[in-house]
Amino acid sequence: MRAPLTNRAVSGEGMVVSGSPPATEAGAAILAAGGNAADAAVAVALALAVTEPSQSGLGGRTQIVFRTPDGTLGGIDATSVVPASYDPATAPEGEQGHGAVGIPGMVAGLGRLHGEHGVLPWTDVVAPALTLATVGFELPSGEAARWSASAEALAAHPSAAALFLDAEGRPPAAGDMVDQPELAAVLQTLAEEGADAFYRGWIADSVAADMARNGGYVRSADLRGYRALDAVLARGRFGAFDLVGTWLPAGGATTIEALQILHAAGRGPDAGPASWAVALAGALTHAYADRDSVQDADPGEAVAWITSDSLARRHADELTAAAPSSDAGEPDHTTHVAVVDRDGFVVALTQSLGPQFGAMVATPSLGFLYASTLGGYLAEGGPGTRAWSSQSPMIALRDGEPVLTLGGGGGRRIISAAVGAVARTAAGADLADALTAPRLHPTGGTVYVDGRWDPAVVPALEAAGWSVEVRERSYFARLNAVARDSTGAWVGVADPVWTNGAASGPLRR
Repeated sequence: MRAPLTNRAVSGEGMVVSGSPPATEAGAAILAAGGNAADAAVAVALALAVTEPSQSGLGGRTQIVFRTPDGTLGGIDATSVVPASYDPATAPEGEQGHGAVGIPGMVAGLGRLHGEHGVLPWTDVVAPALTLATVGFELPSGEAARWSASAEALAAHPSAAALFLDAEGRPPAAGDMVDQPELAAVLQTLAEEGADAFYRGWIADSVAADMARNGGYVRSADLRGYRALDAVLARGRFGAFDLVGTWLPAGGATTIEALQILHAAGRGPDAGPASWAVALAGALTHAYADRDSVQDADPGEAVAWITSDSLARRHADELTAAAPSSDAGEPDHTTHVAVVDRDGFVVALTQSLGPQFGAMVATPSLGFLYASTLGGYLAEGGPGTRAWSSQSPMIALRDGEPVLTLGGGGGRRIISAAVGAVARTAAGADLADALTAPRLHPTGGTVYVDGRWDPAVVPALEAAGWSVEVRERSYFARLNAVARDSTGAWVGVADPVWTNGAASGPLRR
């Protein structure tokens, strides 16, 4: 019998990291079967839609950045889109219900990644998720806890309650077997007909009819017209790392800007805990403010300005005092997949429903939840607007070769966690240590810190003008990452503080 997966693994043949052991196993098996990183990432993402439905699903959104073995860099923007009939001036506010649902992008994004870069048949990469939905899986403790914590909210939405609660309103317990026959039927259709079957045919018809009955805005024409687009890539540098992420509607440029401010200021983790914390808080708040200031700008022009050396140098001179900070809403959950194959193909993929369990509604015959997008949650623009998020899948190169890929879940806290982890890794920290290290997150004039910082940190932040509040470690983002070690092997680490994250090299069944 194979030993259970843990949150850390080392392999010279490739690596898969996700927040769910069955999903990581799915991707690791695809690598062992001759699939590449694109195949494995799609298999993991679909499996997560089955085993972590509180975090992501077929009704959600995805951001992807990748580097192929020949050095080509690219990205896919498969975020939610505002439907044609939505009018933000008259639509009701609220992040739950059918009225909060935008056009889902996840399936289109995965289909495009596989179609352009996969090597195995599409049916092979869908098969692990289909098996998990049909046969069932043991509910992990972390996901069981999320189902339990949200049971009351789920019970208020009959379509969601039917998926996750029994007749008495109770969720399954950790270790219980969970199967999802409605979702299995959707996955079977996708396996047989391809990703486009989500946007045409009986699945799309079911989505549109359900939305029309329940006050939603998504219609058949919206689904037929959805496209996963080329992502706007953001490039930057920190230390010896060349950084690559995706920009609007994602947050990669914001992560890169904060790192470049720290680089320009010469302030890294080796500056000492107090100095590092003050600089980190300041760099992040400048980066967040700059992101908010370019919402209406051309994305190409905005990313060039935000990642410019001149802007980084200007902000580097302003790190000794608290910077202006926005107080944006920060959803609790999202999930990230990090994959590298034996040829050095790297995929960083972040997918989300927004808040935990998304809009908390489902089409009963389809078995998946929809992401929360409209009603003031993310999208504030009119039809065709792509919802902003803080998703920040990232790849770091050194001398042109990939050495690190990471991303996470947790709203803007993804960015603050990623900045700290990249900086520590660039300074030579072991990947597990970089992900375990103390974190902070500034918002609204307050810096939230976890309780493991050096005692000098809180007084230093207060002296710089910040209010400081200690929060539990679980408040901060959940990162998953893969890095190359000094021997050339790949080290995978799922965030050590969160339960059930799993890393694995190729697994032969």
